[in-house]
Amino acid sequence: MDKLVVGFVGGDTDLDKAIQYFSDAEKYNITHAFTMILDSTAESKGVKEIDDPYPGFWLHSPMKFVNDKTARFIEIDVPYIGFAEDMARKLIGSAYGYSSCLAFVLRKVFHINFPDNIHSCDCSEAQTMILRATGLRVYPHIQANEVSPLMAFRWVMKHGGVDVTSRYRKD
Repeated sequence: MDKLVVGFVGGDTDLDKAIQYFSDAEKYNITHAFTMILDSTAESKGVKEIDDPYPGFWLHSPMKFVNDKTARFIEIDVPYIGFAEDMARKLIGSAYGYSSCLAFVLRKVFHINFPDNIHSCDCSEAQTMILRATGLRVYPHIQANEVSPLMAFRWVMKHGGVDVTSRYRKD
């Protein structure tokens, strides 16, 4: 088995509060998911960063969340890290999946399945796709676009995730 580090971070913006509300995460500060892969922080964001050409899935500095006090770094065993790396490479440049956020709300509130757009993804959808690419059965009964950051965190912890945040703190 190989090891993969996935991360979760929170915030206090209005968008973070909405994510917390719709994903029942008020008691958790988890509103964003990312993966430490390809010597980078791989993430899909709805707001572009300075060097990103548009909002979407990009590789950022591996130091990005190191000093963020809300960040949690969780290590999980995966059958083969190469499959995760391949999926991350395929996702690079994907547009941010605003429709994925809508899909989660529609499923949660109205029990409606919303079609997945394979050309875009949100943060937890990307993380779910990366984990699934390794053969892990992350919420196999629902589409990747219906997984929230908190759901991803709970799945990883339930399936052997180990908190390695102290490895990433540079205080």
